[in-house]
Amino acid sequence: MELTIRADVSAHMRELKQWLAQTRDEPAEDMNGFFAARVDTYEAHMSVWDKAYGRVAS
Repeated sequence: MELTIRADVSAHMRELKQWLAQTRDEPAEDMNGFFAARVDTYEAHMSVWDKAYGRVAS
């Protein structure tokens, strides 16, 4: 079973580095605010990882 989460890992890493550079000086969110801001989209976001979690568990 092959699992592809990122089709272009190199592009993803470049985008991640760019985002980290842009947000370097922003204060970290507190955990309550982090989850409160995402509660409505949590299930849809996590559904992307169903196959990965199943593979790890097996």
